[in-house]
Amino acid sequence: MLRPVPCVARPGDVVAIEQLIALHGHLVDDRELHRLGELFTNDAVYDVSALRADSPRAATGCRGS
Repeated sequence: MLRPVPCVARPGDVVAIEQLIALHGHLVDDRELHRLGELFTNDAVYDVSALRADSPRAATGCRGS
């Protein structure tokens, strides 16, 4: 049985992470993939090849694998 991992993040950090995840979902749902660079650092790799997406290099500032 898996045990819960204690949360060491501050409440404000948790909210920021939740907002980031929500924004990712909205951008993908709305097909605004050109905005994914807003969510990641410039050296991030956004690999969606397993999803058979058209382009793993959709985000500006992100590189596909």
